[in-house]
Amino acid sequence: MQSRKSQEPGKKTGRKAGNKSSAKTGAKDVDGGSPIGAGDGDGTGSDPAAAAETTAARSADTDGQSDVGASPEAAAAIPPDTEAAVAPDAAAEDRPLALASPLASIAHESNRMVWRGQSGHYEVWFLTVHNPATRTSYWLRYTLESPDPAHGSPYVELWFSRCDAADPRRNFGIHRRYPLSSFESAQSPFLLRIAESELGHAHASGSLAGNRHEVSWDLQWEPAPRLHQLLPSSLYADRLGIAETLLLSPNHSVEVRGSIQIDGERIELTHARAGQSHIWGRKHAYGWGWGRCNSFELVDEHPLAAPASAVLETLSVRMRRGPVVVPLTVVSVYPDGLVGPEIAFKKWLTMPLCRADFRTGHYSVMAQGPTSKVEVQYACRPDDMIRTEYVDPDGSPAYCHFAGTASCRLTLSRRTLPGTRWKVWRTFRTEHGAQFEWTGRAGDSQVKNRHVRIEG
Repeated sequence: MQSRKSQEPGKKTGRKAGNKSSAKTGAKDVDGGSPIGAGDGDGTGSDPAAAAETTAARSADTDGQSDVGASPEAAAAIPPDTEAAVAPDAAAEDRPLALASPLASIAHESNRMVWRGQSGHYEVWFLTVHNPATRTSYWLRYTLESPDPAHGSPYVELWFSRCDAADPRRNFGIHRRYPLSSFESAQSPFLLRIAESELGHAHASGSLAGNRHEVSWDLQWEPAPRLHQLLPSSLYADRLGIAETLLLSPNHSVEVRGSIQIDGERIELTHARAGQSHIWGRKHAYGWGWGRCNSFELVDEHPLAAPASAVLETLSVRMRRGPVVVPLTVVSVYPDGLVGPEIAFKKWLTMPLCRADFRTGHYSVMAQGPTSKVEVQYACRPDDMIRTEYVDPDGSPAYCHFAGTASCRLTLSRRTLPGTRWKVWRTFRTEHGAQFEWTGRAGDSQVKNRHVRIEG
């Protein structure tokens, strides 16, 4: 893979920026942070100007764990003079923090690595890309795993998947595991490197070969104008570590340029839409459904020459506490894109107003407030999905079933007063431009395509 270091100012600092570890093995330039987002939505919309001014506050112990118990290799990777700022207190959680630098800083700060060398931690930076011209979608993941001591040493992985709406026989996924010595990071500017593959705030590049496939990608985009925070903001400022997993989207919806090459075929991206997110935590949820769509082809049943700017994201989590499983659903819609207002149901008080159902081939959500209602239906065939196995830091497996070219219908309704009739005011639809997944503690045999771990 050709190096990208000469293509972007500051990329040369990818190996040297910030503090460096003196260890010969292990990740470099570790400098954990705790991204803090804007205030919650309540189904009535939010202020885009306030959200655009959101930035990140750094925390030395974001996920409720200290550095105590870190493996010797991981501990050696933590610079001894790393600074850490205290996260805002809960009372200030809905006050946006002022950005000290341009919009690119939003993606820089909210992508910053949270891991500080402790065991019992996982972290993922993922990218979904839909190319309308070929009716194909791609799923890229750059991951870091730091298992509990009984389950091994820290490692990193690189993932690639293709989903083809026209011919699901072309769907495949491959990933490769690398030792921690293959991993490097820089925080300002943000950069991850796994072997020769990279992820920055405005680009992704990489390559993989195995299981009869050879792939590479070289993608660029302009950073999103605002940080997207899907969960209640109190969770991001939580010093007690109530949430086992946190999620942010530094580049929630961006237009991507560049190319992807698969088995000798080069695909130039045309009007391709992508979403880039950052996840970290101690353990995956017991089960979840997740979906995103930023490639709607029809608005109010009128076809468009290019995808609409609207952005949808839904998350339905089943949290297990002992024998009790608690379902929670959050919904976010930007009908006019990230520069417009957000219709959201993601406060603790509005989550009970949301209902969801997910399984192979299907994920539906309904959220209803006093004057706003959101209805979502994702659908696909079992053959459109790819099944993969995640492993929690404690060694527990979770089985993810991912669809990259799903259909999606979004209906927005409103009424003037509670108790009056609902009126549909906007509809959005795509036949193949949505992504959704469901995950549980057992895999579904209906999904034949497997994400394959390659060796070597």
